[in-house]
Amino acid sequence: MDTTPNKTVGALLEKMVSTDTDYRFMGINDLINELQADSLRLDAQSEKKVVNLVLHLLRDPSGEVQGLAVKSLGPLTNKVKEQLVSAIVKDLIVTMDKGSDEQLRGVCSIGLKTVINSLPATNDARAIMNECLVPLMHMAVSHTDDNVRIEACEVLGELINHLGNRLTAHHRDLLDCMLCNLSSQQNTLRKRATQALGGLAWIVSPDLLASLFVYLLSRLRNASLFVSSSGKGLSDEQVTAMVTDHPLLQRPLLIDQLKQSASSELVKTMLQCLNLISRQLLRTPQQIQPVTQLLAWILQQPGSAGAVDMDDVHELAIQSLETVVRCCPRVILPNLPELVALLCDRLQYDPNYDYNVGEDDMTVDNSDSEGEDEEADYSDDEDYSWKVRRAAARALEAVVLTYPEKTADFYQSIAPLLIKRFNDHEEPVRSNIFSCFATLLRQTRITPSASSVPFHSQPKVIESYNYQHMNYSQLHTRTTSPDCSISHACLHELAAQLKDPESAQSRLLALLPTICQAIQRQASVTSRRAAASRGTPGIQHVAFMLNRDLALALPGHLGEHLNSIFTLIHTYSQDPTTNNTVKIDMVNLVVLLLGTHNPVCFKSNLNLLVQLALWAMHDPFYRVALEGLELTQLLSCYLRQLGQEGQTQTLLVPLYTLLEANDRDLELKEKAVTSAAVFINQLGDLIGADRLEQCLEVLYRRLTNELTRLTTVRAIHIISVSPFTLNLRQFLPKASDELATFLSKNDRLLRLATLRCLYTIWSKHPGLVGPHCLDTVFEVLPKLLTSEQDQLAIHLVSLLLESFSADHNGLDDRITQFITTNAFVQPVIGLAHSPLLRGQALGAMLRLMRAIGRRAIRNGQEQGGIMTLFLSRLLAPLNGSGLLVVSGSTSSVLLHRDALPSLAQCVAELLAELPTVSSSGKAASSVASVGVAVDRLIAAVRNADSSVTQIYLNLLILGELGRKVDLSDRKDLREIFISTLSAQPSHTSSIPGGPVLANGVSVIEEVRPAAALALGRLVVGQPQSLLPILVARISEVASAHTTTTQGDPSGVGHQHQLYHMLQALREVLVHLAGYSTSVLLKKHLDDIWCLLMASSGLPEEGTRLVVAECLGRLILVSPRDLINRLRRQLTSPEASCPLVRCTLVTAIRSILIATDLDTNSHHPMLSGQSRLDSFDWATIGLLPSGLLLSTVASSPLQQHESDDPEKTTRTAVLLEVDSILRSEQPPPLLDFLSRLADPDILVRRASLMALNTAAHHRPGLVRPLLNMPLDLSGHVTTLLKLLYGETVVRPELIREVEMGPFKRKEDDGLDLRKCAFECMFTLLENCLDKLVMSDFLDPLIKGLKDHTDIQLLSYQILQHVACVRPLEIAAKMEALSVPLKAVLLSKPKEDWVKQELEKQQELSRAAVAAIVQFKSIENIDKNRSYLDLLRTIETEPALKSMYTTMAAQDTPASFSRKIPGTAPSYAYNP
Repeated sequence: MDTTPNKTVGALLEKMVSTDTDYRFMGINDLINELQADSLRLDAQSEKKVVNLVLHLLRDPSGEVQGLAVKSLGPLTNKVKEQLVSAIVKDLIVTMDKGSDEQLRGVCSIGLKTVINSLPATNDARAIMNECLVPLMHMAVSHTDDNVRIEACEVLGELINHLGNRLTAHHRDLLDCMLCNLSSQQNTLRKRATQALGGLAWIVSPDLLASLFVYLLSRLRNASLFVSSSGKGLSDEQVTAMVTDHPLLQRPLLIDQLKQSASSELVKTMLQCLNLISRQLLRTPQQIQPVTQLLAWILQQPGSAGAVDMDDVHELAIQSLETVVRCCPRVILPNLPELVALLCDRLQYDPNYDYNVGEDDMTVDNSDSEGEDEEADYSDDEDYSWKVRRAAARALEAVVLTYPEKTADFYQSIAPLLIKRFNDHEEPVRSNIFSCFATLLRQTRITPSASSVPFHSQPKVIESYNYQHMNYSQLHTRTTSPDCSISHACLHELAAQLKDPESAQSRLLALLPTICQAIQRQASVTSRRAAASRGTPGIQHVAFMLNRDLALALPGHLGEHLNSIFTLIHTYSQDPTTNNTVKIDMVNLVVLLLGTHNPVCFKSNLNLLVQLALWAMHDPFYRVALEGLELTQLLSCYLRQLGQEGQTQTLLVPLYTLLEANDRDLELKEKAVTSAAVFINQLGDLIGADRLEQCLEVLYRRLTNELTRLTTVRAIHIISVSPFTLNLRQFLPKASDELATFLSKNDRLLRLATLRCLYTIWSKHPGLVGPHCLDTVFEVLPKLLTSEQDQLAIHLVSLLLESFSADHNGLDDRITQFITTNAFVQPVIGLAHSPLLRGQALGAMLRLMRAIGRRAIRNGQEQGGIMTLFLSRLLAPLNGSGLLVVSGSTSSVLLHRDALPSLAQCVAELLAELPTVSSSGKAASSVASVGVAVDRLIAAVRNADSSVTQIYLNLLILGELGRKVDLSDRKDLREIFISTLSAQPSHTSSIPGGPVLANGVSVIEEVRPAAALALGRLVVGQPQSLLPILVARISEVASAHTTTTQGDPSGVGHQHQLYHMLQALREVLVHLAGYSTSVLLKKHLDDIWCLLMASSGLPEEGTRLVVAECLGRLILVSPRDLINRLRRQLTSPEASCPLVRCTLVTAIRSILIATDLDTNSHHPMLSGQSRLDSFDWATIGLLPSGLLLSTVASSPLQQHESDDPEKTTRTAVLLEVDSILRSEQPPPLLDFLSRLADPDILVRRASLMALNTAAHHRPGLVRPLLNMPLDLSGHVTTLLKLLYGETVVRPELIREVEMGPFKRKEDDGLDLRKCAFECMFTLLENCLDKLVMSDFLDPLIKGLKDHTDIQLLSYQILQHVACVRPLEIAAKMEALSVPLKAVLLSKPKEDWVKQELEKQQELSRAAVAAIVQFKSIENIDKNRSYLDLLRTIETEPALKSMYTTMAAQDTPASFSRKIPGTAPSYAYNP
């Protein structure tokens, strides 16, 4: 028999009964360790001995031993049997009740709370706690010692918090007990009862909770403070009626209390309790109105000077009202104006101070004044009215946060008073007033995505902006927080809002002079000194930083007030008491103001700004010097523009000192390098040759330093693109040689920056490239072509091919030799064969192919076989594809279908450089001219031995060639495309490649997409001659398809042909509509419109999608006329067909995508041309923070792009469409989005997708429409209500389908609901300010009980809501917890397949992720529903592990989702 456990227990017991205090301490400590490690095995006898000894040690004379004994009760409770736990509880209760030692009673109280918190929430625990409830409640009510009653209330509070849900039968007794103690004369006892009632409010039934509210409201109405003023209290009849309706109040003691008048101290306690339980008001909605009315009535009760009790009561009443606003925002919305007026009245409550003195003089005076002396002499030791004003300011801030949709109204009802109260004489009050006003300003800001960060988050610092005042030109910001960015879309939206006099922005602009004057008065140096003399510095800085919120709310509109702001900042800078934080904020504000305003606005203050920059750069604290360098960057960009070149040397001296310093922080060194680069870029020709040489020498030293070389590489790029003549002859050669060595480094960012810098040097200063640079580049380039830098390396090679010619000292031959080496050719061909070659990488490859073609063809003849080499390698996998005869064995490379379009463009770029005709021989191994290439490609298409892949590729090559070269005279080319589209699958037509493939698909069907694309590209090349032919052909096919009877076999062929012909037309419209070529389309506008409308009602969905996009693109030809025509078409007789309405609504969606200014920066007509638009120089850090490339300088290619007339035309068209969609009344968009009420499900789905697209691409257009009233057949509704209605499960859309012996239900409305929830997600991201969150959450909660796909999407939305509107989540937590808990408790069924199990696991992960996200909500740990979810997770090991893992991550929830509003897929789907 193993006696080791017994020996261990015996040793512990021996120590615990020792007479030595230290032994007892060690014994109980060892017991705790053994119990926590679960290494102690106890039999029944040992358990009893241990329990008795621990209870004995609770009475130990040593306090340390007592403390460990109490601590051991926790693990011991989980180790011993239920009977012993019950014995422990009884012993502790008896000692608390009858013990004479007050200290021992306190120890037993703590021990009892320890046992309660250690008990699991099981039925066994409930049985134990039921035994102790009665004696604890008896002690709490009737014990003679108030301390015992207090301790009993504390224990009952812990019991309620931990096991309250399992004590349902005792809820009424617990309420009775706590209500009795709530009227006690002992203040501490009342507080403990209040805390316990706050816990009970979460778990009692709604009826008991309503009774609790009735009791509190009745006692408050009958209070002595108020009865004397109203003249009456509660009558016996009123008490009797109340007791009859609420059985809880039938206890005699409670009836007596209801008849008594509450004292002032009891009133305060009642209000504190009301504030605590008001968090659960939504559980008893019938009590919300009485609570609100009572609080308003209390606030209307008059107070008097020195009435301390009434001031405290008003403060508590306002705090309760704030809780009601936060927890029940939508229910009290009808009473909001009255409540706001009441809070504003309390904000002005200051009976002991006269503000009229000096009120008329609102000018900022930095000299001491009599009024300020009087304020300094004022004593407020007896004045507590400031607490009322502080509470009112906090409550108003809660109102502003809770009702963002009322922001515009608050600028009339709240803002003027807040501005007036800026001069409150109490610092805490002013601090809260400033906080409230700052919150109002933040709510006014227009952000690119209003949900990216919580609205209450505070950004760290302000960034640089480059903003043209009048035309809202594009700007780039350096930001440390996502909510500080100002994008072009935000500025565009701000301009639109300022045109509306009822908008928040317009009303703020009207108040701007008063606001700035009040801020300057509070932030003045005199006020700052006066505050410092009272020991409260800093509040003036808070007032001053309101300027920052103003600048972000109205960027570019503070011009008239800049002088006073800059003057005050300069005065602050001269004050030696200004701390570093204030210095940093001041310079940041200056940078923000300079970046968001026209330079003319601060021209008069330029000398002051220069002095401020000098002061900041000389500051010993590096963070201040960093901001000074940031300011210097901006000033260097404006000096020449403002005619202040004389300040150049003044700024250069401290800048050069920081640049040259070696003993400064690394961040400061990097900032100095960047600032010096910008300075030289803008003013390098004015600083003198010697000083320029010194700066460049320091930069070269920084370039050779491993720590600063990356920043210096970017700085060299900035210097290289300077628009002014700089002497770089000594610097660039050695710098370029050093740069070339960086291409072989392991640092990826360094390689990227080096490639871009070398590109700039070669393009701007080709004669200053170092002698060893090219050799080093040639050695490294092959490796770069196979890495992530392939795009940049290709651009660099293209530039070399374009730049150097035969007279460049043999460089031409070296470059030619390099591009023909296998080390270069192999990776290039590999990229060309990649199915992932798209976008910017494809543009780089096409540029390289074009440069190679030009290098290969000189004087009309091929040189060195370069063209043949690349063509043969490109087409080797297809044996030359009929274009060339490739010698040797067939390539083992298998081309992916997705690689063919990009490969065709590469081949076409090479062939386009050939002469149109050639008199030389036509060797099969080479191509002499474009005509020869076209002949061979057509022959290959018609060749019976050609594979489907060869035919597909050749058709694409022909189309690309037709776009680049005039082939309008080649009728055979046009006929090959049309015959391919017209051929029936049963006939070989002109493509004898076999009627059917091995997979059963016709050859014709395989190559038709390529023929459609090629035909469209051919028409794009010569629209004057070919567009009429295409339009006529489509009309013929459409007429034939319309007249075909149902069941006619030829109808399918016409259907396919029409679809692909429309695809060709779509390609034409994409490349021609909206550009200068729109003139060509106008000649055929009516014909194209008619044929599109004739095809808009066809039953094939794929065809209708193409028609819709064609309509959207066609509108760019004549926006105003065609948008109005589209609106009329929606109400025409033809629109009686739901398919036509569906197509028209989808067309408006296509317009929104096509006219998105952010996605139309590069038009397709210029894709692949000689531009470097794929390089975003600013975003990769090559530019100083906050500066646009256009501000510093532009590369030649980007300058060419900015002057591109096609882009200018395109932008003008897009702006015209935007103007039409905004200015027309009623808005055109509303006609289409209101089809959410259409009876047809397809039309409603199209409307949902259009709304989703509008919210994603053009949120500024859709925001004003969301809550606009819609009169639909006498029923007034809104778009948001219609959207929420589409999230509901509709039984009429559920049908039963028989599948053999089984039956299953099919929900035809599932896709519709998915679209609705996707649209809700997009609105949450981009139109948050227009959403009423409580209404938004209601369908979301129902979605958590819907289909699995809907649930997953709802969980994603829920996590996002928790970030941006946490208070709303807290208010809805009880309703949210029901579906969340159902998912957590769900168990897989035995007959589930793998897919169902995975879906269930995914749901569990989503639910846990949402609960983790809830952790960040303020005071969520006090929410019973949330704590219940946590306990549910704790009981399941898998869920607990999942929760722990997610909680440990920085970002617990992933918001990844399908991006809405993207272009539809046009795969044929009849």
